[in-house]
Amino acid sequence: MSKKEPPIELLFKDEAQNLGLLTEESSEVIQAVSKITRFGIDDYHPKNKMGNRQKLEEEIGHFLKIVDILIIHGTVTAEGIERGREAKIDRLLKWYNYNVRDHSRGNVD
Repeated sequence: MSKKEPPIELLFKDEAQNLGLLTEESSEVIQAVSKITRFGIDDYHPKNKMGNRQKLEEEIGHFLKIVDILIIHGTVTAEGIERGREAKIDRLLKWYNYNVRDHSRGNVD
C-alpha cells in the first residue's frame, strides 16, 4: 500500500519561501512575454520545440499556483485579489480612454 502524499499546498508553509517563489514565477512570466515580444507568439525554442504561447501559458499557470498557495496560507486573500482585479479594470479603462485620444503617442480612435 502506497503512502498518500499531502496536497502540495500544505507543504509550503514558509511565507518568505512562498514570496520568493512568487518573485521567481513573476520573472519567468516576464521572460516569456519578452520572448514573444522579440520573436512572436508563434515562434518556438529551437532546442525543446516549446512554442512561445505554450511557454507563456505554462509560466502563468505556475504563477497562479503560487498565488493559490499564498491564499491557502493566508498571506493574501482571494477577496483582496479580486478587489485588485476590479481596480485594474478601472485603471485600464481610464488609461485606455486617455491613450485613445492621445494621438501624439501614435494611438488612434
